[in-house]
Amino acid sequence: MPIEVHMADDSFIYNKAFANLLKENGLESADKLYGLSSTDVKSEVSGRNTGKVFLRSGEVDIEVFIKRYQPVSFEEKVKLFFYNKPKSSDAFDEWNSILKFHDIGLSTMEPIAVAQSGDNSCNLTLGIQNYIRAKEYFEEEKSLLSRKEVIEKLGIYIGILHKNNMAHQDLYLVHFFLKIDEGLNPYLIDLQRVIIQSKLSMRWQIKDLGQFVFSCNELLSKDELNVFWKEYFSQINLSESVSSKIRFLSEKKAQKIFLRDQRKSKRVSQ
Repeated sequence: MPIEVHMADDSFIYNKAFANLLKENGLESADKLYGLSSTDVKSEVSGRNTGKVFLRSGEVDIEVFIKRYQPVSFEEKVKLFFYNKPKSSDAFDEWNSILKFHDIGLSTMEPIAVAQSGDNSCNLTLGIQNYIRAKEYFEEEKSLLSRKEVIEKLGIYIGILHKNNMAHQDLYLVHFFLKIDEGLNPYLIDLQRVIIQSKLSMRWQIKDLGQFVFSCNELLSKDELNVFWKEYFSQINLSESVSSKIRFLSEKKAQKIFLRDQRKSKRVSQ
């Protein structure tokens, strides 16, 4: 469902549904939003960190998350260029990705506001409530029928994502939340690196699928992965030969990630 936004100025945009919440907490400018006091929930990575805040709304506190971005170093820009990787993202890139997900009906965080403060930027999103992480669900759930229903939903979700020419770049199972009060509907988080193209390159499609398959290898059986692939390809109009190629290359990519992880583990243990 599309989000209705209001542009206060070039540096501050917010979701109209949260106008009162922002006003009540004195967050009506870019500088005030960026300077919001928060508790870190993730270690800083490449000039990006995430904090948790509870904002007052009448008589209740609402959990929100603020993700702050700082400019990347010159060395990082050179690395991105030589490795032919997409440019580093900022809060507005993630904001636009979140809005795009809502436009096409893919569940994700609900955006509240985005801001540019000097060279820095940040976005504020509503905390997702009443969920279980997909990884934890498959570790705990034993019912094959229930597992199959969730796998089908994940296959459809990722198929719609790629059909709309977007790729996540970190499509590991840990980034999927399953909403308990919505029949375990999947929500994908951490959209800061999402790629949006006019026609999605197979390179990014295979990277996503390889990451997903790798993260499922010890959790899903071969039969369950077959269910995933069936639902994924049901969303994308491809010939059987192209579908087979994508599956083969994706599973090969998953194996490469596994071997890379093994090498890293050996180095750490030495």
